[in-house]
Amino acid sequence: MKLHIFLANPESLGEVLHNAHKQGAGPGANPRARFHYIFQREVEEHDQDLEKKYNEDLNTTLIFSGLFSAVASAFIIDIQSELSPDYEQANNVLLEMLLNATTGTLPPNSAASIPRWNGPNPVVVQVQCILYATLCATLLAAFLAMLGKQWLSRYKENETRGSAADRSRLRERKLTGIGTWKLHLVLESLPLILQFALVLLGFALSRYLWEVNSSVSSVVIVFTGFGFLFYTSIVTASVFSFDCPFQTPISLLIRFAVRSATPYLRKLR
Repeated sequence: MKLHIFLANPESLGEVLHNAHKQGAGPGANPRARFHYIFQREVEEHDQDLEKKYNEDLNTTLIFSGLFSAVASAFIIDIQSELSPDYEQANNVLLEMLLNATTGTLPPNSAASIPRWNGPNPVVVQVQCILYATLCATLLAAFLAMLGKQWLSRYKENETRGSAADRSRLRERKLTGIGTWKLHLVLESLPLILQFALVLLGFALSRYLWEVNSSVSSVVIVFTGFGFLFYTSIVTASVFSFDCPFQTPISLLIRFAVRSATPYLRKLR
């Protein structure tokens, strides 16, 4: 409950002061001082729960981003050579021509056997674009997770200057700002970037392997498709059922978007 509501409601204020007295705010303290004592104590408990919850989530995001970016980088490096001419093959042809010339067995029109570079395979270009998008998404998720930890650290800072009333008002402003700027929604949306990057990686891997060997690619496609269908199913279930235990960030976002758009849709009718 907000500070100004306590001050405007004598019954709520009396209840808080009674609880403050029971919790040891001090029998000699005046009512307003006891009020600020219990207010700051309640907010401190809320802040500790908030910091613990989201710090664990952000640490998980940072770890997964590091592992995921390493996997994406490995694929990028492995396919990078296919974007440039194969100089080793050309050197082998030239060495063979040189050997044939020294032995007098050089066939006519042997220069035509030198491979010509007509640019990279379009499939390789597409796959590389998707892989770089995947890498950028994982780095963006890591960057935002670091910012999120800084936001939590800044919010948790306690102001020691000023009176107890001033400190209580400052904490109230910070607490109100969390709801106004939807900090919970922003922090819970960060894993969506990694989930999107995972879909991109699965698509890129399937597309590249299909060009190399369709049988191997089929295995990746089956598992990627199964994972996508499973994830879509639990998101749909969690959107339509609030009691569903499979809540995900995207289901919370969809529910929030529907709830926000409902009043506007009713006005259009």
